[in-house]
This record gives sequence, C-alpha cells and structure tokens, in this order.
Amino acid sequence: MYAPDSADKPVDYDLSKAKIEYINEEELKHRLSKSKIDEEKSINEDEINTEVGPTISSITYDSAGPVQSKLYYGLFLPEFQKIDGHQYIKFVPKQLIYPADEVSVIVPDETIKKIKFQSFRNEAGELIPKATVNHKWVWAQVDKQLSGWEVAF
Repeated sequence: MYAPDSADKPVDYDLSKAKIEYINEEELKHRLSKSKIDEEKSINEDEINTEVGPTISSITYDSAGPVQSKLYYGLFLPEFQKIDGHQYIKFVPKQLIYPADEVSVIVPDETIKKIKFQSFRNEAGELIPKATVNHKWVWAQVDKQLSGWEVAF
C-alpha cells in the first residue's frame, strides 16, 4: 500500500524541495564531461545506453528528519482514452504494479493525492493483469481524476 519506508510516515509530506529531472543523452554527456571525476576519463560511447533514456529510480525529499527516498512507480502522461465506458490515462510504469495497488502522486498544484489503480490495458486496449517495467506504457484506470505528468511514488 505504501512505499517500503513510508509505513511510519504521515501522509502529508513536505515536498517543497523535491526535484525530479529528466535529461537527454546530450545533456548527460555534457554533465559527465564537466564533473571532475570524468574530466580525467574519456566518455566511452558504449557506456551510455541510448536505447533507454536516463530515468529515476527513487524520489528523494527533505523532511524535518533525515532525507528519505520513495520508490518511483512511474509517470502519468496527458493522454486519455475511453475504453468500455471507463476513462484510462497513459502510464509509463517503472515498478511492478497490480490493480488495487495504492500509490501517492504529486499533482500539478504541488499537493499529494493517494490514488488506487483499478485496471490496466495494453497498447491494443486488451486487459492485462499488471503493469511492469517491460511495458513501454500502458493504459491505467485509476480512482481519481488526473491531468497528466503526475509522478507516482
């Protein structure tokens, strides 16, 4: 129901200092070439996987206590489809997710909502039992209205 380290945390986290950043391959190379460690090494083209862009695996946020990290479940995209009378939103999964799983999302006004996944469909619109990192994206039915670009954690 919660990310593994959140069972004893309150639901209303202070995410005012959270930063999620997506960068392309060119920016990655630029940043690597600027770092002191990598200045002494040459960037080997084979070391950078261009098939899959850089992604995050966790979200780190500051709180009154120590810095905590939450598992990153995926990103909702602003694309919608109505299938069998239900509204679905495009979702890029980065963790294994089942229907009835509950996650938190950061919504555009920078507040947090809990949402529950209700069902998943593949690109062809067929029901699937779960969403996994092996899916490029899926259609997700959730219990609350989302606008897209929400981060699930």
